[in-house]
Order: sequence, then structure tokens, then C-alpha cells
Amino acid sequence: MLTKKQIIQEHDKLIELFGGTLGMHYDGKIERTIERYNESKNKKEACIEFYYEIIVGHPFVDGNKRTATHFLEHLLELNGYRLNATNEQIVKMALDIARKNEEMEKKKRTPVSLDYVKDYTAKFII
Repeated sequence: MLTKKQIIQEHDKLIELFGGTLGMHYDGKIERTIERYNESKNKKEACIEFYYEIIVGHPFVDGNKRTATHFLEHLLELNGYRLNATNEQIVKMALDIARKNEEMEKKKRTPVSLDYVKDYTAKFII
């Protein structure tokens, strides 16, 4: 069972290790994301949705892509899957999703879609 405390602790460890600013923007959104993950029957899809929500929802002040990627790898592994990608591909995936989302926001459009993220990540999950 994934908890908010666990996510914040892991996020804080990543910030301490790689640098950045501690803190959260949106407390409630992370709770809903955790709840959806914990209740999901399709854990592979739930892992991707969790990844999406952290990158696009941007609940933390800093380190959202790092935290999302850390949990994508961790949650996939817990559920019998893994990312079959190099570190460069994993970094590029997170950056591409974040950039696409920023482009959508600049055009005053809705955020990048979950389907886009599912399609993008699908080729790397085995």
C-alpha cells in the first residue's frame, strides 16, 4: 500500500541527494493519486497514471520528474514489471512529457493527455 508519507520521504531523499527545494504545492492532489493507485486493479496502468500525475500535476516545488521516475521504476518492479530503457531514455521520456505539457499550457490548452504518456511509456515497460 502506497502512502503519502512514503512518497514525501522518497521525494525528500531525492532532493537531498541531487539538490533542489523541498516542499509541496498541492497536497490534496497527491492523496487522490495515491488513492487511485492503491485501488486500481490494473497496476501497470496505475503506475503510468501515477507517473503522469506527478509530472503533469507538479505537486512538489522541485524534483517532480525525478520523483515520478523513481516511483515509476519502483512501482513497476513491485508489480512484476520493469523499465527496459537506458538512463538516457528514461531521462528523455520524463523531459519530453514535461516539455509537451509546457507547450500545451503555453497554448492555453489542456495538459498533455494520459493516453500520450501511456503510448510513450509502453515501449519501455516489460
